[in-house]
Amino acid sequence: AGVALGERIAVADPPRHEIVVLSAGGDVVARWGGRGEGDGRLHFPTALAAAPDGTLLVVDALNFRIARFSPRGEWLGAFGGSGDADGALARPKGVTVDAGGRIWVTDAQRDRLLLFSADGRFQAALGAGGPEPGRFTMPAGVDARAGRLHVADSHNQRIQVFEILGGRP
Repeated sequence: AGVALGERIAVADPPRHEIVVLSAGGDVVARWGGRGEGDGRLHFPTALAAAPDGTLLVVDALNFRIARFSPRGEWLGAFGGSGDADGALARPKGVTVDAGGRIWVTDAQRDRLLLFSADGRFQAALGAGGPEPGRFTMPAGVDARAGRLHVADSHNQRIQVFEILGGRP
């Protein structure tokens, strides 16, 4: 899936460790990233989301972080990191931004949905492993729209839908 950047669209190219920007006609107009761990580098990017200010959020899966780029591809920083502590990402898969600017990230290894503030500060972890409602087994894609959060619960073969009330589901 891609993210609109005005008249252009950005898509992840995991094997090349890049974000590819396409024109409305489908021509490649820019490439960002390249394999690595440093600023502006990516290691297997898997998902994208656009923040209200135009910032592009990238699931940088094997660097265990969410990378931030300007709409022009300038490095703006990252948050997350490897580990099991609150706010760390063991196997990030999906990212979305809700109407309030909060960032939601799925963590497939820990079977959780993580909530971060617009500036990348950890806020809460939701879910746990299992087949019951509100629990996940390898959550992947996530999307926020119209006051609802949709989570692809991969191994439970379902989409779970949560209503966002008062800023939290």
